[in-house]
Formats: sequence, structure tokens, C-alpha cells
Amino acid sequence: MTGKEVEKRDIAYNWNSPRFIESGDARFEELGSFQKAVFNYIKEHARCTQASIADAYHNHRSQVSEAVSKFVEKRFLSRTENKLVVAVDI
Repeated sequence: MTGKEVEKRDIAYNWNSPRFIESGDARFEELGSFQKAVFNYIKEHARCTQASIADAYHNHRSQVSEAVSKFVEKRFLSRTENKLVVAVDI
């Protein structure tokens, strides 16, 4: 395998005495608790809609829409026929 075949990825590390441990994708670690909850909901409910997420968490649809837009921008999710699909395995 050469460097060109390896996808670039930023990795987050946390201190766990006496060493650092990998905590996953740095992009995911930047997310807030609501965003992480939405992402996990989408992982568990494949091809769900934003409306179903808003109903499940009792939040406004605009909040869910904002979170989903950030996921699509960071390439965590893709939209297919108004359904949400996880694009990365975190």
C-alpha cells in the first residue's frame, strides 16, 4: 500500500494514564452531545427522516436540520431520496 491509497484521517487521542488512547475520528469528537445523539439514532435507524429524529428527541425540526447539514458537510451522512444514510463507520 502506498501513501496515495490511504485515506487521510485526523485521529483524536485522550489521556488515559499512563498513555494516550485513540478515541476515534477527530471530526466526530468535535460534535456536541445532541449531534452525537442524532448521529447514533441515524446509525440505529437506517434510512430515517429528519422528521422522525425530531419526533424521537422532541426537538424542533430546524435543530435536527442544522445537525444533519453539518453531518452532510463533514461527509458523515448522505441523503438519498429524503432518507439519511451513514456514510462513515465511527
